[in-house]
Amino acid sequence: MLVLWGMADELMPQAHLARWREAFPEAPVVALDGVGHFVAEEAPELGADRVRAFLEAGRGDAGRRGTEAAGRVQELAPKLQQPQRCVEPSR
Repeated sequence: MLVLWGMADELMPQAHLARWREAFPEAPVVALDGVGHFVAEEAPELGADRVRAFLEAGRGDAGRRGTEAAGRVQELAPKLQQPQRCVEPSR
């Protein structure tokens, strides 16, 4: 498990980070300065880089799958920045 925490998060105060650290002591925490609650939207490339590094640090087959997944995350990161249009379902 990896915890990406936006230090500029206005929805979850930084005090909650201490609870996450306590609840998941083995999980590495990456504190992202200047990033809010929605890491994937606000800093997709930075978040993808951190996820890739975490996955690549894995061992054996899990590490290989993690590297492949990290590559896919990096590939999708620019698409996450594009505005999405909501379409109402046809009646």
